[in-house]
Amino acid sequence: MNIIPLPKRVESLPGKWFLIPESSIVCSGCDNLAATAEVLAERLRCATGYDIPVIEGKEAASHDILLKVDQGDDAGAGNLDFPDESYTLKVGSEGAHLSSQNRHGLCRAVQTFLQLFPESVYSDSVMQGADWSIAGVIVDDAPVFKWRGLHLDVSRYFADAEMVKRYIDLAAMHKHNVFHWHLTDDQGWRLPVDGYPLATEIGGFRDETLIGHERERPRKFDGKRHGGYYTKEEIKEIVAFADARGVTVVPEIDLPGHCQSLIAAYPEFGAAGYRPEVCCHWGVNQHVLNLEPVTLDFLAAVVDTVCDLFPSRIIHIGGDEVPTHYWSLSKQVQKRMVELGINSDRGVQGWFTTRLAELFAAHGRSIIGWDEIVEGGAIPDDAMVMRWRANSQDALAALKSGRKVIDATTDWTYFDSPQSDSPDEPLAINDRIIDLKKIYSNEPGADFPPELRSGVLGGQGQVWCEYMPTGELVDYMLYPRACALSDVLWSDKENRDYVGFMKRLNSHYKRLDLLGVKARKYD
Repeated sequence: MNIIPLPKRVESLPGKWFLIPESSIVCSGCDNLAATAEVLAERLRCATGYDIPVIEGKEAASHDILLKVDQGDDAGAGNLDFPDESYTLKVGSEGAHLSSQNRHGLCRAVQTFLQLFPESVYSDSVMQGADWSIAGVIVDDAPVFKWRGLHLDVSRYFADAEMVKRYIDLAAMHKHNVFHWHLTDDQGWRLPVDGYPLATEIGGFRDETLIGHERERPRKFDGKRHGGYYTKEEIKEIVAFADARGVTVVPEIDLPGHCQSLIAAYPEFGAAGYRPEVCCHWGVNQHVLNLEPVTLDFLAAVVDTVCDLFPSRIIHIGGDEVPTHYWSLSKQVQKRMVELGINSDRGVQGWFTTRLAELFAAHGRSIIGWDEIVEGGAIPDDAMVMRWRANSQDALAALKSGRKVIDATTDWTYFDSPQSDSPDEPLAINDRIIDLKKIYSNEPGADFPPELRSGVLGGQGQVWCEYMPTGELVDYMLYPRACALSDVLWSDKENRDYVGFMKRLNSHYKRLDLLGVKARKYD
């Protein structure tokens, strides 16, 4: 069976099940299944032209599709409490029955169910004369890892709400359950913050963008203004869209570094003492936040806004690549350090981490950050660490202290790296080749001591967009690498092999093509 990611157990049954014009989707056992059922119904309607109504409280006929939550547990996708995502799918002459303990599991079952149909089910136009039957089958399935994420950087190049929803839809198709939304950076601030309109009106736009690679000199720019930001209504719509697909949106607000765009809007927040422009090139910049009361008021407003817009229990605070240069030069920062009891320039980052954690904790939320958040000193017991540096001693220290880690390292999950050494590959951030075989041969946390690996909750693919100005380039860099990653994160290692994956991928390409995904083709 050409299913990606590979299910745990598949057993054939005699006979077939037929989707017919009279088929309905019947919801049972939970009051909040309609949105998930509509995800399935919309896909089937597009390809078949059938009405496919969603009905609650009726007995399912043999030609219907039954979505059933066994314990009446909604398990909303916004809380990341890692509910049981196991499901059972039984298709045969008696009907098509999809069941799970909660809605999370049903979201995964829906994606498997769709892949049991001919690939043409992913068409956005009616496929006349298609055979909408499924051979009898039982699928018992569950993921290996709890956190199966895909990340998107919209700071370097803005992606409108429709592109973000498409990104999430494709992630859900491959049973990724976390959308890590990198909303702020030196090159653009995309999050509306109550009481601070200039954060987006000024910080959301840059005057021009670098042409070519960051390392090239002299630098050249395109002279074209670029930017954008999301409204609150768009963010809420995206969160609801993701929730219907069992995907949790984890926003990242990168602080106290990577915030030149914010300081361009509000220079009084910066440690340098002057107003920079929104950054027009790539790399690590020196601008960091200061410790003044006005800056701390802004942090509180950011936390309030984020908690209002995003139901995720876990919020990403960034914390990576924070330079101390302007902290050490600023007399005012040094004075405030004494007042606040901060003993070193690096300790300022730890202070920000602790302050943000306290603010989010007041809303019942926990923080996650890149592995550098460990460097600044003590972090809360419930803080999680996202490892991006392959040899990070900070991530190892986090595991030893009992904290949870997400494996998101540059050497196998950074999809801004090239896929081969061919000169035909698009411009990329480095020369580190990450192809399908490399992704497939890795395992989250495999380099940690065996006794610590249970603290690794999963992994995540990163899409940093410095060199991806278009949706087509995002497609090319992400797919099919995200397919390989989905197998690694979902499927039992002993059941999968690279040759078998490539056979399944050859059929999967047809699905991606029908969805308009400009995937890179592997031989």
